[in-house]
Amino acid sequence: MPNRQPVLRAPLRWVLILEGNGPIRDAMGMLLDAAGYTTLAAAELGEALLLARERRGLEITVMSLPLRCGTPLEQALFVLRQIAGDGLKLVVLLDNAQSIPTEWRGDARIRLARKPVEADVLLRMLAE
Repeated sequence: MPNRQPVLRAPLRWVLILEGNGPIRDAMGMLLDAAGYTTLAAAELGEALLLARERRGLEITVMSLPLRCGTPLEQALFVLRQIAGDGLKLVVLLDNAQSIPTEWRGDARIRLARKPVEADVLLRMLAE
């Protein structure tokens, strides 16, 4: 059995989970809640934008929806930043076939990972 680092407890931080698959969204919410994050969850982009407008102090968005360069989703992530502020951190979980938008490369506020992502790796990405 591999030697694993203990799970770090997060300070109270607001995280928006944008995930279309209900069971995955629920499991991610339970993981982040157990790690000390306060979560909001959305199944689609319009709902995520509404939650971001309603909840001030949003710090991190975890997104696991299909992303294609130049799509409304990519544009909406720009809008999320405008709503929540330039400090909004974005964690994007990509399918193997997805490419990374060119303008995101080198952005220190964006963390990218390929699915599936282990829980401890996701928590470390959020803590960075």
